[in-house]
Order: sequence, then structure tokens, then C-alpha cells
Amino acid sequence: METISEALNNKLNSLLTTLYDGEKGYQEAADNVNNETLKSRFTTLSKQRYDFGHEIKEIMTRFGVKPDKGTSTIADIHRFWMSLRTAISNQDEEVILNECVRGESSAVETYEDILSDLNLHGEIKQILENQLVKIRQAKKEMNELKEAFAIA
Repeated sequence: METISEALNNKLNSLLTTLYDGEKGYQEAADNVNNETLKSRFTTLSKQRYDFGHEIKEIMTRFGVKPDKGTSTIADIHRFWMSLRTAISNQDEEVILNECVRGESSAVETYEDILSDLNLHGEIKQILENQLVKIRQAKKEMNELKEAFAIA
């Protein structure tokens, strides 16, 4: 059975934390906005982050490492979700969308960091590249929604 390095294992566990924080944050946003379009999109993105996390956990298990439960909080991600909670408490859709864009930017950086590893196994690389495409699409969509709410 192939294995992955400890450094890659740590990066993948960090990514899991990012994804699970995103899952929780998007669900919290969905639960606290009145706009049905945003509510639906946030719910979909929450589920997507959940699915991404489980896909990574499965590949880690196949490569002989045990995934962390994703309970530790990375400082940038934690600050993002704390800002999102503040925005939610004010129910300001534009501010919530700003925080979503910021969170997606952080997720993109995390993915790009892992993908820069030249020794990354092809199967892991393909999964991460596919997920990154979808996260970039979500970031673009959040930016477009943010601009639409700024105009309204």
C-alpha cells in the first residue's frame, strides 16, 4: 500500500479543517439569511464542503493515514467565520457575501499550497484540482452576488 508523507498528511488535515469550517459557516449563513436564493446557495455550498471533506478522508485512509476530525481551528479560517457570525447577526447580505469571498480566498490558498507539492500522488492531485475548480467557481459566484447586493 502506498503512503503519503507526514508533511502532506498535515496539509490534508489542515484542508479538512478548512472544509469543515466552511461547511459549518455556510450552513450558519443559510440559516440566518432571509433571501431564498442565498439560503439555497449557501446550503448547497455547505453540502459541497462536506462532500469534499469526506472525499479527502477516503483518499487519506486509502493511503494509510488516519484523518483528524477537523476540530482544530486555523487562525485565518477562525477569524473568517467569526466575522461571518458578526455579519449574520446584523443580517447584512453584502457583508455576509464579503466574508464568504474572503473564506473562499483562504480555501483557494490552502489548495494551491498543497498542489504546489511536486511529489503529490496523481490521484490526490486530481481530486484536489477538481475540488479547487469548484471552489474557484464558488468564489466567483460569491463575488458576483456581492456586487449585485451592493447595487441593490
